[in-house]
Amino acid sequence: MNSRGQAGAVFRFLVEVIMGALILAIILGAVNYFSQARIDVSERRLSNAFENAFEKVIGNPDPTTQSVVLEKDLLMQPIIYGTKQFSSGYDIEDVCIDFISSSNKVFQVGQGNKTIEIKQSIQTNVFMQCFAASAVPISSPSVSDPTNCPIYCIISFGKPLPLPA
Repeated sequence: MNSRGQAGAVFRFLVEVIMGALILAIILGAVNYFSQARIDVSERRLSNAFENAFEKVIGNPDPTTQSVVLEKDLLMQPIIYGTKQFSSGYDIEDVCIDFISSSNKVFQVGQGNKTIEIKQSIQTNVFMQCFAASAVPISSPSVSDPTNCPIYCIISFGKPLPLPA
């Protein structure tokens, strides 16, 4: 084979490598995009679940109202949530919300049950339970007198909550 033929083969090989790299970049970009979209959907579902649990209690005149909302299979990324993130925009103080969890390996509750750190990516169920003031359980995790809260909510990552009586 002459040098011109070898140069053509090298050129074709170079074009194929570049095309392969471009295709790989497109595939990786699409995977990353859809993965992030799934995380965004989980974040919205988490926020909507709290809103549903809260609204079921606030909109009910019965002073013994309780609500339990379950969001299944949320894709959670490493993050730290605080109760202020959930209380803002609602007529509830952050002291009237507590976090609990099922595991100290993946979830770490801190600051008197007012923060939760998700240490690694995980797909989990999140349970939310809100109570009207007179229905708040005496054994609430951190509120010294939960009856001072017109509504008290517990957000549990991976740990099922008891159903209302």
